[in-house]
Amino acid sequence: IHFQDFFDAHERESDRGYVLIACAILDDALEYLLRKRMRQPAGIVKRSVDPLFSHNGPLSSFWSKLHLAYAMRIIPDWVYRDLDILRGIRNDLAHTFQTFSFTDHDVECRLRQLRSPYRAAGKKNRYVTEERLKTEMNRLCSAEWRHYSEAKLRFAMMFHYIHGFLTEGRAYSTRRPNRVAGRIALPAPTPPS
Repeated sequence: IHFQDFFDAHERESDRGYVLIACAILDDALEYLLRKRMRQPAGIVKRSVDPLFSHNGPLSSFWSKLHLAYAMRIIPDWVYRDLDILRGIRNDLAHTFQTFSFTDHDVECRLRQLRSPYRAAGKKNRYVTEERLKTEMNRLCSAEWRHYSEAKLRFAMMFHYIHGFLTEGRAYSTRRPNRVAGRIALPAPTPPS
């Protein structure tokens, strides 16, 4: 689950595609987090874990993974709320033929409800004011990102902060992982010491 997949979509995708790709990557990150808490022996994974995440399995949807991770206290309230907002936006995109843009008033209002950009702009995960967030967005933006709307930058900050949280930063410290049959290949579990 590598952040570069999200960067690759930044220029070539429409705003709609950008959101859908971000949701797919965060969906994989949630699956990664849940699978880490499950049994690891290959036989058990094949017989009991993989079917949970299969096409018709009870954990095949973003909604079910999100709620299970929250119910099991794997993710905190702020991650749950931000991912639920994102899930709502994604569902709206999937069920409408209307155009989508980060500059739409409704989209901007929903993205302002996200808490993770305020954490991303703070030190030691402390929330910051709206003014400080805008200052940080301007400071962190490279020249090629400056022409994007504030809402798109806020969305990108949310994605990176939550994705880093869900992957425990591993997607930012390693090269892209190998993919197996279109899914993420999890690293082999570390043997107990």
